[in-house]
Amino acid sequence: MLDQAEISDDGSVVLMFGTVGGDWLQAQLASAVPVPLDPAGSTQFYASMPLYLLEVRYDLVDVTAIGGPTSFGTSIEGALLGLEGTWVRIALADGGRPAALFDNLFGPAIDVGVVSIEPAAPDAGQFLNSLDPLDPVTGVADATEQEIENALRSSSTLDEIAVYDVGQGSANGLISNQEVVCYFDFGGGAAPNTFTFPPALTSFCQCNSPPIILSHWDHDHWSSEGRDTRVHTQTWIVPRQTSNSTKRAPHHSSLIKAIQAAGGSILVWPFGLSTKRIGQLEISLCTGSSKNTSGLSLEVHPPTGVTGLPVLMPADAGYDDLRVIPASGQHDAILCPHHGGRSNSPSIPQPPSGSYQRLIYSYGPKNTYKHPLFNTYDPHHLADWFDNRTGVTKPTPPPHIVRNTEDRTSKGLGHVGFDWTTSASTSALACGADLDIQQK
Repeated sequence: MLDQAEISDDGSVVLMFGTVGGDWLQAQLASAVPVPLDPAGSTQFYASMPLYLLEVRYDLVDVTAIGGPTSFGTSIEGALLGLEGTWVRIALADGGRPAALFDNLFGPAIDVGVVSIEPAAPDAGQFLNSLDPLDPVTGVADATEQEIENALRSSSTLDEIAVYDVGQGSANGLISNQEVVCYFDFGGGAAPNTFTFPPALTSFCQCNSPPIILSHWDHDHWSSEGRDTRVHTQTWIVPRQTSNSTKRAPHHSSLIKAIQAAGGSILVWPFGLSTKRIGQLEISLCTGSSKNTSGLSLEVHPPTGVTGLPVLMPADAGYDDLRVIPASGQHDAILCPHHGGRSNSPSIPQPPSGSYQRLIYSYGPKNTYKHPLFNTYDPHHLADWFDNRTGVTKPTPPPHIVRNTEDRTSKGLGHVGFDWTTSASTSALACGADLDIQQK
């Protein structure tokens, strides 16, 4: 199943597939033995699945030709949506299109060749769909609004936000009294971008067993659970993202089962609930149809008694995929969509007037996707989010308005903090000196 697709400024497309070994799959189909339903047997079954990530690069025209001219759509958008929602069979052999295979999230690449990508046989697709713990019919039921509220009630009074330097990925701490009380995403550099994860980051703040709000099911937004498995015992609030056009790759199923086996909770965002305000947190279901654009976005409102505007955290959704398309002057800070990559953002909201507004980019240095893209950061610069990387001088620009997690200090970290104040001082999290906030 297509797990991620990144389109570069040069028009090339990097496809990342979440895959399961073909020999294992054929053995399961031949045996016709049902998947164990008891917790112990089910956990062992999912842990034994031979999972891989496969990355291959195509030109735009080649993507629309995958599987034949009508298999997945004749436009790039149609082809990618079709690949997100369809199980495919990928044949590997010497002499095929160069690709990289990873047998775990953080291991080295194995050089392989892709000979063909074709729709999987119906029985294979049906079996693999049955393994999804979030299947809308047989999987985890929707949470209630009350369950969502209960899980976040103690996390909804905040004074600071941290955008952590986790390399090419996203992990954000919502902070009260210098301790993380909730995470919005818990990802980081993985597979071909594992090298972007900073070695200096050796621990995450977990003293409050903070819940995790997962924006969507891209692995670079949850993969740091493999670096700190304590989060398996915590509460995860997740979008279902199961439809004809959006499903999960098998390693997502393995993660869900690991959380359940450890005693953690999976709260699936309720069907039909567009927006929920809990204290300073306002969570919304995005309106798009792809994995990037159909997950959860977050607005964090300033504390009571503090003059300020919300912070917008859209994850990989574009501005036009949000429940309410942001207008100019409505947010003191924005976490730029999709790490500064391609997104559905035909117009860029401008910052309000003032001296403390921030546009924040979360990405890894020298990442393979070349984020942030010029076609993203230049329009933001022209919309008055001043960015000195453009080399374009604007009249009396507000100083230093853009922050990047890539910009690491001598400590080897580039975390970015925001707290609705005009202070430029450095603050640090109480739980772990490794999570210093280097930039305000």
